[in-house]
Amino acid sequence: MNMDHRLRICVLALVCLVLCTAAKAENINQFWLAAQHDWSANRGFFLALEAPIPAGQPSRIEDVKLVLGVGDGSQWKFISARVDWKLDQKYQVKAVIKDGTAQLSIDGQRVANEPARVAPAAVELGFNAQPSFLRGPATYQVRETKLIARGNGDAIEPQLGHSALPPQLEVLSGGGVDESHQTLKIEDSVMIDAEFTFVAARSLSAIAPLVDRYGQAIAANWPAKVRDDADLKTADAEEAHRFAEWGEPTAFDAYGGLKSSPWKSGATGFYRVVTHGGKWWLITPTGLPCFYTGLCDAPALDWEATPVSGREFLFSWLPPQDGQFASAWRINPWQSTDEAGAHYLAWQTVNLIRKFGPDWQTQGTQSAVRRAKALGFNGFGKWSSAGCGVPDLPVLNHARVPNLAGHPDVFDPKIQAAFEQALRQQIEPRLKDASLLGWSVGNEKEECIAPEEITKILAMPDDVPAKQAFIQYAQSHGGTSLADTEALRRFYAERYYNFIYKTVKAIDPNHLYFGMWVTHNWWVNDGDWAAVAPNCDVIGYDFYALRFDAEPMGPLIAANDKPVLCGEFSAPPHYDGARGFGRYHINSADDAAAGEVYKNWLTGAAKNRNCVGVMYFQYRDQPITGRGPGLGDANTAISGEDYAFGIVDVTDRLKWGFVKQVRQANRSAGQIRLGLEHER
Repeated sequence: MNMDHRLRICVLALVCLVLCTAAKAENINQFWLAAQHDWSANRGFFLALEAPIPAGQPSRIEDVKLVLGVGDGSQWKFISARVDWKLDQKYQVKAVIKDGTAQLSIDGQRVANEPARVAPAAVELGFNAQPSFLRGPATYQVRETKLIARGNGDAIEPQLGHSALPPQLEVLSGGGVDESHQTLKIEDSVMIDAEFTFVAARSLSAIAPLVDRYGQAIAANWPAKVRDDADLKTADAEEAHRFAEWGEPTAFDAYGGLKSSPWKSGATGFYRVVTHGGKWWLITPTGLPCFYTGLCDAPALDWEATPVSGREFLFSWLPPQDGQFASAWRINPWQSTDEAGAHYLAWQTVNLIRKFGPDWQTQGTQSAVRRAKALGFNGFGKWSSAGCGVPDLPVLNHARVPNLAGHPDVFDPKIQAAFEQALRQQIEPRLKDASLLGWSVGNEKEECIAPEEITKILAMPDDVPAKQAFIQYAQSHGGTSLADTEALRRFYAERYYNFIYKTVKAIDPNHLYFGMWVTHNWWVNDGDWAAVAPNCDVIGYDFYALRFDAEPMGPLIAANDKPVLCGEFSAPPHYDGARGFGRYHINSADDAAAGEVYKNWLTGAAKNRNCVGVMYFQYRDQPITGRGPGLGDANTAISGEDYAFGIVDVTDRLKWGFVKQVRQANRSAGQIRLGLEHER
């Protein structure tokens, strides 16, 4: 993701479990024995093993506790227990949530019994997993060997066992976690039986190096793996041959407009939205209808990079930091105060330099544009570079505007002026740019108003403009008191989003505004969707799911007569751990399976009345040793996200098993929406 995106720690996952202990994600290890929950909706449950990560030290087995989280639809209840854990000893734990009570037992001994009720969550059961955002150095590892999950329906009993992967791939991938893609049927009860063992953490230095000179896992082996520089040239020749067979794309105009459309709207020189034939449509600057398909984070010539400082031994070879490969090195790319002087390496940059030589930036950009067009993408999406000759959709920031308690005080005239100036500086250079899809401000969690912000503001002096606004709101709304944090939060959110919307449109009335990429993974509740919806031209949202219409987004989209555009979606392949990537919570088994998810997603989106387009996350795979942030050390093989999101791999080669289906889906989506082609 680009520099704006580097300012946030994006985990894009089943997040927020960390809040159960009020700990930061980067300061805790948490292993999920069983988890089926919708955090933002306060629904479902999770059973986990959890330990803090002391500053500069690994987690210790002595600090591990067993945690049961239960969501009743309005709040979370947390029950925990700690025993004198031992290495290489098998433990059996049981969690029972029934008749208003939650019980925890370890080896047949009840260790906790507290009031709790569970509300069902319509998501898949997760197990035998440790997400990247809840993973750090530890003196131990957990091996889950048995799980039986029972609800009000049938039991789920996946087959668990010790990983057959070589140790190098096991530490990179998390052991090739088993999965079932099943949802436990719950009405009001849950019973979980799990068996696990703690083992001593494997010494990384004993099995290093893990990464070869191309950024691939040394222990991995698959037919298309790059073995030498000549393979990079061979891949380019194969790509040129396939593109020649496909021929030049002719279905779209330069802005993604559908040339085959039997109707046209007025050409205004800018993108806009209209309703036609019972559907919302994006209209290109030339007046053609468009179902926009975008590619996020492109061309990503030197982003994402992996932290190297403190763990150089993980790599079989590292390029010198001067000379031809100097551009592949970054220093503290996340601009973190904790990482001053930390060196990161972008392996894709190393490989682009090998392929293209001194002209790698120009040719790498041209290659990304050529690929996007050949695969039927109309342009780029979020986190992408502007000025590449294709449409894009920037994410603006307000980093220089002072925050009050997490966000700027938009009730303060001085802050309003500073905010307006910050946006104007970013917007004005592209006021007349027809290739600009529109604007968005901020992203996901960073733009959600948190309840604790309201509490902090209420504790401030009465002359603080936001505090004054809260008092006036409570006085003018009968039945609302300053103790009603949620009512004040929604008031603040609505006014905050409304101020940004009006400000952006005052500066640039011609381009569309897409909001702040609201997502259920980060919001407090669906009131955040309700606050965003009226304060944008098109509701920009992010959604990682196996189906476009999955809950909660499907019903929310249907409930609003408003156009929507999905800014990020993906189901990256995990390859059963055999290539060293982690397993994202929404995933596919391999490239072909990821292609099927993509096709189904686009078909669902194209048929939806409100959806005017989608953008795929992302152009390149993430590094197998993680993209950071995090300094890394001798006990950490992975720092940050490490998923195979990309349509191209780290050696800058297209994943043909995936992109062939992507091309078919992109070329068909607009025709499906027009009603000129039956669903395939």
